[in-house]
Amino acid sequence: MTTPLKQPKQLKTKHIALERGRLNKSQNGLCAICKQPLVDEKRTPHLDHAHDQEPNPHHIRGLVHASCNTALGSLWKVLIRTGKLNALGLDGVTRWLADAAEYYLQDYSMNAYHPKKLTDLAAKFKRLNKTQQILKLQRVSITPEKKATKDQLLKLYKQYLKIL
Repeated sequence: MTTPLKQPKQLKTKHIALERGRLNKSQNGLCAICKQPLVDEKRTPHLDHAHDQEPNPHHIRGLVHASCNTALGSLWKVLIRTGKLNALGLDGVTRWLADAAEYYLQDYSMNAYHPKKLTDLAAKFKRLNKTQQILKLQRVSITPEKKATKDQLLKLYKQYLKIL
């Protein structure tokens, strides 16, 4: 005689804290996504669950940082909005995510820089306060005039970037 499969039960709101505790223990206090300690984030860890159009809809997957939950949810929504899910199907999108992770881990350090690099560096410099800008210029052997404005400091930095 075969034993019937045990059906998952509906979690009640009053049992959420107990489920968080159980998952926290089973995950050794680590986020199921990033594997960092769950106590490292100020917000309460989330009971991550699958939504419609995801594998095993409405089932709890694990305990995750609120920020990891937001990032994963945003990525999934983009995959739906861009049509990737419809084009590749569920298995294809899962494979796509694994391939994307592998792609990010490759070493591209010998490839050329993107043309936007100088614009990005200048924008980052512009967001610094004046003291930080002066220190950054001094680290690259540029001594600005004492009364230089932030715009003048930015101009000096852009000239420096052009000779890189």
